[in-house]
Amino acid sequence: MKKALLTVSLMASLMVTGCHRQETAKSAQPQGKEPPAESAKYTAADLLTAFKEAYGQPAPVEMTDGNGSTTVYNPASLIDITPEIVALIVKGEIPDGCHACSGSDSIFYLRRTGQSFELLGKWPNLAGQAEFGHAANWSTRDDLTPYPSLFFTSSGGGMGCSITSSDIVELTPSRPILRAENVLTDLEYVPGEEDKTPARKLKGVISTSGPDHTLQVAYTGTEHFTLEYFLYGDKWEPDPTKHPAPTC
Repeated sequence: MKKALLTVSLMASLMVTGCHRQETAKSAQPQGKEPPAESAKYTAADLLTAFKEAYGQPAPVEMTDGNGSTTVYNPASLIDITPEIVALIVKGEIPDGCHACSGSDSIFYLRRTGQSFELLGKWPNLAGQAEFGHAANWSTRDDLTPYPSLFFTSSGGGMGCSITSSDIVELTPSRPILRAENVLTDLEYVPGEEDKTPARKLKGVISTSGPDHTLQVAYTGTEHFTLEYFLYGDKWEPDPTKHPAPTC
């Protein structure tokens, strides 16, 4: 692991953007839901302090794997879980990453202790893979799971096919739980000149229903159908007896 220095450009960027929470999706909170913790106003210094507690050194941190690929980790946001516990979201990205290279997002739980933080747990590279070495962006949603969730979204494609898919991580007080991976929300296929396959375009809207929070994805476009995902253990999995998940 390389020891990295805190750069002036990073500090400037953090001071400009601050460490505000990602935009929360507007939706009614289902009955019986745990209310989210009230948002605290964190400063850029808070974000850097939390990151140093999580990694043991200042941001950015560089890690090189056995193949010689270097991932750079930077703090992205602090999100309240309870009045005492906060989640640190960290983006891990590969500079000049190839098409098949992917970054990811890591989550750390910390306890606030005055102006400092105490590390409670870490879940590196938990979700949010994206192409070209990037880590996915996210929004927060409170309509999908009993506790608020992070809704990671990334896009990619090739050979005439473009897709957007999402990972869903529920932020429970004890740990973040990856509830769903690669749930397709947008698809567009444009065939080449000699390709006889018809063009295809789908848009999916994700919601949940019922006391068990069954995940549903309603697709419209060249086709109209709804996929259901049932909770098996910690994760939503598609119903194998129904319509298969769309692909190009």
